[in-house]
Amino acid sequence: MSNSSHRSISRELSPANLNRKYLQLLSKYPLLTKSVTALILNAFNEQIASFVAGDLKEFTIKIGSKEFKIKHTLTARVPLMALYGFLLNAPIAHYGYKLLNKFIRPPLSGKKKLGQILTSMITITPFISVVTVSYIALINNANFNQLAKLLINRDITGLKQELKRLYNSIKNSLYNSLFSVIKSSWISGPIFMFIAQKFLEPNLWTVFFSVCYFVLGTYNNAQVKMKAKLSSKDKKDDTKECDHPKSPVYPPQTRDTPLFTTPEPSNVFPLSSLGEIKKNTDSIKKIDSSSTEAVSSLAESASSVIATGSDVYPRINGA
Repeated sequence: MSNSSHRSISRELSPANLNRKYLQLLSKYPLLTKSVTALILNAFNEQIASFVAGDLKEFTIKIGSKEFKIKHTLTARVPLMALYGFLLNAPIAHYGYKLLNKFIRPPLSGKKKLGQILTSMITITPFISVVTVSYIALINNANFNQLAKLLINRDITGLKQELKRLYNSIKNSLYNSLFSVIKSSWISGPIFMFIAQKFLEPNLWTVFFSVCYFVLGTYNNAQVKMKAKLSSKDKKDDTKECDHPKSPVYPPQTRDTPLFTTPEPSNVFPLSSLGEIKKNTDSIKKIDSSSTEAVSSLAESASSVIATGSDVYPRINGA
């Protein structure tokens, strides 16, 4: 390779030339350029957050008799979040800020700048937040394989139940997370808007906001992943403790402590027990009556012996 060709390639790939070409594409194809930019940034957002949080996946490559494990950050969320940036985030921001600059036209005075910030906070920010929270809840809870099976089998009842479940999941996510997302955007949004008003042309605002929220979103995403990883680790530790419980400690036996204890009598008897008790009572009555007759006969024989003895005694004395 000659020096001239090497210089031409380095000139083409220089940051200044790449920036100039990017601005030309942004001017010629504004929506498409912003959508592709958001696609790339959202894809990198998910992968960088996974790498920072240590949420790595791995796959095994077998070469001959050796196996090599390769860690990576590619998950199903990467293309889904990239799709979100391309189809939703960039178009909404593009048309939203375009309408905002038509509604409050430059040149911007202090009052107009404040009006743009407040209008953006009560219109564009809440709308994008609703779309973002809903989309993330959808990809986190949707079972796409199950939906595909239901569509192929034309199971209308199952499809309605699955869509109802997804609707409830999205509704719960909006109820639990929407206000916190809007609140964080209300804190950072005016700062980003002030910088864009002061230093950038309106056509560059969407790209600038995409880069800003890429940095902020990557940080927040990494924090969420690290917390989820810690919570799953704690759950695994709790499961291990439940699977291997400690042996119970029994109290020491003493001489006064009986090995077996008789149960306390219950005040409630079953019907079978009442029948047995009645039979036992009848048998006891029979035993009592028979013993009474035996005692009375014994008493009679004893009295007869005594009477006989009393007759014999005077005869002996008289003799």
